[in-house]
Amino acid sequence: MLKKVKRPVLYTIGFCVFTAIQLVFSPIALKIDLSEGHAYSLTPSTKKILQKINKPLTLKLFVTSDLPTRLIPIKSDVIDLLNEYRKEGNNKIQIVSVDPKKDEKIGLEAQDIGIQELQFSQLDKDKYQVATAYLGLGIYYNDKKMSIPQLTDLSNLEYNLSSVILKLTKQEMPKIGIIGDDQLATGQNDPYLTIGSILFNQYNITPLKKDTTAEKEIDPVYNALIVFDNRTTKYSDDEVTSLKKYVSNGGKLLVLADGIWITENLSTETANHNLFSLFSDWGIKLENNLVLSTSAELINFGNAGQSFLSLYPFWFQTNNFYSKAGPLSNIESLTFPWGSSLSLTKKPGITSTILVQSPPLSWVQKEPFKLNPQEIPQPTKKELQSYPLVVQLQNKKNGELIIIPSSRFVEDKFLTQSGGNVEFVFNLIDNLVSGGALSGIRSRSVVFHPLPQIDDNQKDMFKYSMMFILPGLFGIYGIWRLMKRG
Repeated sequence: MLKKVKRPVLYTIGFCVFTAIQLVFSPIALKIDLSEGHAYSLTPSTKKILQKINKPLTLKLFVTSDLPTRLIPIKSDVIDLLNEYRKEGNNKIQIVSVDPKKDEKIGLEAQDIGIQELQFSQLDKDKYQVATAYLGLGIYYNDKKMSIPQLTDLSNLEYNLSSVILKLTKQEMPKIGIIGDDQLATGQNDPYLTIGSILFNQYNITPLKKDTTAEKEIDPVYNALIVFDNRTTKYSDDEVTSLKKYVSNGGKLLVLADGIWITENLSTETANHNLFSLFSDWGIKLENNLVLSTSAELINFGNAGQSFLSLYPFWFQTNNFYSKAGPLSNIESLTFPWGSSLSLTKKPGITSTILVQSPPLSWVQKEPFKLNPQEIPQPTKKELQSYPLVVQLQNKKNGELIIIPSSRFVEDKFLTQSGGNVEFVFNLIDNLVSGGALSGIRSRSVVFHPLPQIDDNQKDMFKYSMMFILPGLFGIYGIWRLMKRG
């Protein structure tokens, strides 16, 4: 029967069928994100934030029409991400694109919310020229407005945008008290500037003076407290008592403290922060030791005149996590500089969770300590095991205590590119005071994957296998060819 139908008629029918399919399925946006960590999809935390929006929110993209060539792919990725926000926003999110260069009023609006022209050098007709362009985002909600001045960093764009939306839609910012770092309020010469800038963006941060903490009970208005061991300050008995009362009555407390103090010249001192009794009341013992691991960081030792690189077991990475959910969402690894181990004892009415442990090939060192990388004694196989590093505890009044046994865990000069320390601490605070509203967003772009720990015999097996297998195969093939010729 088809033979009797003329070819033009078949082409026309086929075209009509194809067009009908396009019209039916074009409104349906089908997207499957197969990338690792779902880097091209909104995280569950962002979706929860967007679902709680109850009033119209406008995302205004300030972008120049004649962008430099290298920014055009970034613009496309930004628009794709904004469309994802619009789809998840329950019809409450509107996207507007404007060009400040074409409209003077739009240009003034961009300046009003902090979006400035960016300068780029580009090669045009064999000459280097400086071009200017806008690529920023304004976020408008009710009578409040904020901006992301530059959209060139795509790796943290979802976190930056979601945190701004959360801040605009919050009726009241949670209040966090900081103890042990008096400089955090000013942001000048602060060893915790990175984590401080992140916390200031989302919370009402108040540094608490030690003397005021000792004089009276800590005001329960604080949603959480962060206590830093600065390796010089001893907390008085009254201060420790006030911390105990605060957390026992339902407060949230995060403590970063050492089991052994390490000085700048690599000598050791007894940790004299006086927080050990706070931990023991909850069934935790902060050991007076240092944990080492074969998963060591490469550290530069020496001075301007002479220096050398060495793997340093006292600074190690771990991805030995209790779970990849909650505060550890999308955290690939953590780095511990001079960390101590924790020991747990069951206490009535207190539940404990070991969030992070050292890698399986770890051991501990006690007095006398050998911190010089060339003098560290090697462990025996019996000494190698995993040790608890970060523990979260909760009592019947919903008081929570989290202990990180490394005072330098989030100090700027000890942060590594491969570690997620800052993200982890922020996630902990976010879980304590906001139910994890932003957990798992900031570190979505992490691509570091620690190699699995294997013993020396396995290493030798892999090494010699790679050395002899391929040449052996070529040799066998050559012998086979010679035998075939004969």
